[in-house]
Amino acid sequence: MIRKAKINLLLVSAAVLALNSLLISGGIWFFRSELSYAYFKARSHVLELKIIDKELNVVGELRASVREARDDIILLRDMFFEREDVASFLEVLEKMASMRNLEITINAAEIVDGQRFSALFRFSLKGSFSDVAAFVTMIENAPYFAELEEISINKVGRAEVRAYLIVQAQ
Repeated sequence: MIRKAKINLLLVSAAVLALNSLLISGGIWFFRSELSYAYFKARSHVLELKIIDKELNVVGELRASVREARDDIILLRDMFFEREDVASFLEVLEKMASMRNLEITINAAEIVDGQRFSALFRFSLKGSFSDVAAFVTMIENAPYFAELEEISINKVGRAEVRAYLIVQAQ
């Protein structure tokens, strides 16, 4: 009987040990699968964050491009002529002539309303040929959209010329 009790005790102990081993290995397997799933989710979040970071960089670049484009649009808008600019353009012509030691006579300023506002300026310059040529270059390089429509130059003295110009500012 003692032997039978020992055998029963050993069998029960073995069964408890096997059950404990089974529970422990099942727990380890479950923990490992949960850990693997958590790692997979964390890795997915890291990849998503990298994608978001790249998209944020693209958005930042786009914002910078928009700012640059906005500045360029403002510069372009300022290059075109408006009705309010007529008087200041006449002043600019007079200052440019003065800078080149030219005598300027403004004959007419004609406003042309079409699809886009423009003004036609007719004037004459008197001075040296090199100063007239420099004045024409200044008009062509000015920070607004002005086009030299017509120019004629006549000699009026040994070193003097008279130039008749028509400039269209748009």
